[in-house]
Amino acid sequence: MSSNDYIIGVDAGTSGIKALAFSFRGELIRSEKRQLEVLPSEQGWMEHDAELIFRSALSCITELVGSMGSNPHAIGFCTFMHSIMPVDKQVVPLGNLQLWNDNRSAPAASLLKNTVTGNDIYSHTGAPVHPMSPLTKLRQMRVSDPESFKNAEWFIGIKEYLLYKFTGKLIIDYSTASATGMFDSRNRKWYVPATDWCGIKPSRLAEPVSSLETFPCILDHLKDILIVPGLSDGAAANLGAGNIDPSECTLTLGTSAAVRFTGPGKTTDTEGVLFSYCLDEATYISGGASNNCFNVVEKIVSSLGLGPECLNDPEFMSDKADNLIYLPWMFGERAPIQLLEPMSGFIELSSSCQPVHQVKSVVTCILYNLKHIAEKLSLLNDGNFECIHLSGGLSHIKPIRLLASSIFNVPLAEHLTGESSALGTAIYTARAAGIVSDYNDIRQWNPIKKIHKADPILAEKFEFSYRQFRKISEDHLRKEGRIR
Repeated sequence: MSSNDYIIGVDAGTSGIKALAFSFRGELIRSEKRQLEVLPSEQGWMEHDAELIFRSALSCITELVGSMGSNPHAIGFCTFMHSIMPVDKQVVPLGNLQLWNDNRSAPAASLLKNTVTGNDIYSHTGAPVHPMSPLTKLRQMRVSDPESFKNAEWFIGIKEYLLYKFTGKLIIDYSTASATGMFDSRNRKWYVPATDWCGIKPSRLAEPVSSLETFPCILDHLKDILIVPGLSDGAAANLGAGNIDPSECTLTLGTSAAVRFTGPGKTTDTEGVLFSYCLDEATYISGGASNNCFNVVEKIVSSLGLGPECLNDPEFMSDKADNLIYLPWMFGERAPIQLLEPMSGFIELSSSCQPVHQVKSVVTCILYNLKHIAEKLSLLNDGNFECIHLSGGLSHIKPIRLLASSIFNVPLAEHLTGESSALGTAIYTARAAGIVSDYNDIRQWNPIKKIHKADPILAEKFEFSYRQFRKISEDHLRKEGRIR
């Protein structure tokens, strides 16, 4: 392998760091991974140690570069969205990173939701008003932690922290900035009414830069390698899954889940639950994110005394519990409805229902929840989606693919590699570095391995069950006063 003929895509997630080396043709050459754990908290907070994430990312990159025997042409980053922390003048953290699923800013979100100011901020930023948002986290910090709020020189997320460590510049790419709830994604600058509501000046946030800009690395052993600010993990996953046509969408089934499509226009909904974030200067990723996916399955499987292998049990696809309804909002919800508090459990669970059948009900109802998001998105997209691209860990499990294809009743595209976030970051990096000129190259980088078509009989049955799920779950939500 000669010098500079590969690039690195770094995917920083809440549960781990991945650094993957790709050739200029998109071939995966080598990879390094490090596991991460969310910090324990007696208060129920969801936090991470930003410095630990940096050290893990640097360790991955250093070992990967060492094994390749030469420096890469460029390194690009994607990171999880919606994190925020206060830092001092030397960009030293004054506290831990608050994560997307940290719910302590629920009071601030409730204060802004469904107000004239909240609707205005949503229309300009494309980020739903929700406790996930740094917008509401900063407002709440001003009230709940005034000392940190006052002493902070800047407020930044994990992307800004990593870019500062690698480039010495306090910058944030347009894609990640879009998810803060404070970025005017049409005018590509911080939206002053949003920062005013938080109680800060835009100067206390990082400088927004084009995701396609490059900066030299300042670290000694990686000196002058091009650093590409890159994307948010959601935008990278969409791109890496080959979703570049607005008639198609991506279904990501990971710890949490999302449905997204790529298009030339910014789209928001009247309910304010869908997002529309920048991919670059001319393209947007629109979609809906769910708090609940494998994290729910994992807890249910464990509570029933099973292991994850039960998802491949032949009995898993039995129809013995197809009428069993599970409310899947164990971790609250962002879309298709907003729930600031959890709501989950089986409805009319029979004692004769075996554990593996209960797990199938959980997975099925999680997919119903995501189908509801897809229906909302199709209204914004002026028509039903013609194809769904799969990504995320659960999409590799055959029974779940079978369920998804019949529930959505749309052809599902399974791609050669499931590392869509890192791959999307890599092609974005390659474009910024001048190696590729068009996103269409992702079709060659990550070709479709197989198209899964719906079984028409199962599709009809699941459509009826989906409508039942919608009616029963919405009746329960109204009864509990969660929706009107």
